[in-house]
Amino acid sequence: MPHHRAVTNSRDIGHGTAFTIQSGALRGQDVIDLKLAGDGIIEVIVEYFNASGLAIRLNDAICKCRPWRMGDADVNRLSGTISSWTIEQILEIPADEAVSV
Repeated sequence: MPHHRAVTNSRDIGHGTAFTIQSGALRGQDVIDLKLAGDGIIEVIVEYFNASGLAIRLNDAICKCRPWRMGDADVNRLSGTISSWTIEQILEIPADEAVSV
């Protein structure tokens, strides 16, 4: 599983959180090390990345993301190939399907 670097200006992850991923390509089960504002880093797993958008797994939730657009929270620019996203929806995973990361 490839590891990717990402950054957000937020201290917490939630609806409306914007973040930038440093990567040219994402695939299901890739790991993203997401640096929060301050010193925190959380690890999320790519559920899917396709024409319908990006979904990441964070603990017992799936965060559905759409491409970042003007008017969303500010994002940091990383060097190299990047993509910027905004969390649009957070879905809890049923307990029998949940896997902590």
